[in-house]
Amino acid sequence: MNQPQIYVPNLTPTNKIILIICGVIFFLSSLFEISVGFSFMPYLAISWKGVSNGGIHQLITFPFFDKSFFGILFNGLIVWFLGSELEVNWGRKLYIKFLLTCTLGASLFYMALGAIFANSIIASLPMMGLGAITFGMMGAYAIIYSDRYFTFMFLFPIKARYFCLILAAIQIYTAIFSPYAKTAFGHLAGMGMGIAFLFGKSYFARRGAGAKNNSKSHLKLVKNQDDDKHPKYWQ
Repeated sequence: MNQPQIYVPNLTPTNKIILIICGVIFFLSSLFEISVGFSFMPYLAISWKGVSNGGIHQLITFPFFDKSFFGILFNGLIVWFLGSELEVNWGRKLYIKFLLTCTLGASLFYMALGAIFANSIIASLPMMGLGAITFGMMGAYAIIYSDRYFTFMFLFPIKARYFCLILAAIQIYTAIFSPYAKTAFGHLAGMGMGIAFLFGKSYFARRGAGAKNNSKSHLKLVKNQDDDKHPKYWQ
């Protein structure tokens, strides 16, 4: 009986930089908070009130800050395992576009929620960490590598598509029923943007291939009728 093979990719350069930045910020934030009581959270995490008060940079800084060591550890492993495979598949330039799409999509969606529910906790509740990016990765990965195996809870082998669906279901439950975990909506938005990016990439690739084929189909072989010595050429 064949046993499922667990694939462990090499950590790619872009993801290595992301994890180093997250680790350094986490260390400095913890050090400053313990020593002088200064928190990076109001400056790097994103909230509707923070952005509306001039913190536009929070739209792209929130993934690099997290107060939870286990949050960094869990999301870091996803960046390593899933993100590295995507970067190898797509190349660094396209992969960075994917990361920016997930980040900005999640942050803008979360800002929209904050604006709509300005008098609720969502307006001031900060979203932080790599969750929006990693859920985008899971959405894309579950479609591309749906039959790859993960080890769920480090015990049970499970296909990638089911693993990602389980985590998405947990986020949906958390977002609906936990009053202090509304940032899960931002993570789900990141997943939606990851899937949208994948289908958009596929659509434009097919469109480009179709345009290339059409241009070739309009070529025809032309021969100079007055001079047989001249070569035939495409027009």
